[in-house]
Amino acid sequence: MNLKTGIVFIFVLTGFFLNSPIAIGDIYLEEAEMTQFPTIKHSKLISKLVKCESSGRNIKIVDSNGYYSYGILQYQKGTWDWFSKKSGITGDPMNPVDAVYMTNWAIENDLVHNWSCAKKIK
Repeated sequence: MNLKTGIVFIFVLTGFFLNSPIAIGDIYLEEAEMTQFPTIKHSKLISKLVKCESSGRNIKIVDSNGYYSYGILQYQKGTWDWFSKKSGITGDPMNPVDAVYMTNWAIENDLVHNWSCAKKIK
């Protein structure tokens, strides 16, 4: 699958139906046409965030603050827009690839505290 980023992602979701840890953090990157995009350096932490935030489900739900949270990493619109403006990363939090890229950037920029689950898994 050739994505707009020029990177081919293959997500390995082993064990999801067996109620074992989600292996979405086992993200394999294969270079396609463009090589200037960063690799996902924080896949283990992202995997833990996905498991804690959404149990690996790509969902839209009303969060405890009354706002909708979106996708496998449960981004709220304000947070996604703020991160997008700061990072230059565009996309949609309901797209798992976009969400993983954005989250990798957020971790790189010391913004992981924006996920309530970050306190539980560190």
